[in-house]
Amino acid sequence: TLNQFARAVQVINEAGVAVDAKLGDVQFVERSLPDGSATGEKIPWGGAHNIEGGFNVFNIVAGNNGTLLPRHTYAPLNSNTIMSAEAQGYHINYGSSWMLVINFTDEGPQGRGILTYSQSRVFGSDHFLDQTLLYSQQPSLRDMYFTEEDIAANTINELILSSD
Repeated sequence: TLNQFARAVQVINEAGVAVDAKLGDVQFVERSLPDGSATGEKIPWGGAHNIEGGFNVFNIVAGNNGTLLPRHTYAPLNSNTIMSAEAQGYHINYGSSWMLVINFTDEGPQGRGILTYSQSRVFGSDHFLDQTLLYSQQPSLRDMYFTEEDIAANTINELILSSD
């Protein structure tokens, strides 16, 4: 209703966001530097909350730090909104991370998938933002490999874990 529309405009104004801003300028993911500070590279992100019924469901959780690595967050305007004035938008830090579609064929499984937060947490690695950027620029999935031959041909690194 008009009251909800007025409240939405008020929140956008309080956050310093233009009412005609593109969603990709307001809704973003941003990785942290090794010291936990913001990189300053805001990557546009599609998706919605559960209430909208979106496939790529995300959220903004202030203080969300599901890792031992230092990670920055932006404080929300208040307890009733997830919009941040400091971020001038929504800093997405929780949501769809592993997406996979499999087709079981007579020739074996064929699949496409993506690890939306990328393959590496090592800042500066070629794989620090690889799949994040791919998904942001053109939401798509990558080929998945199932045969020993395909896996060997596409192995980037191998790590052997041992209890010794």
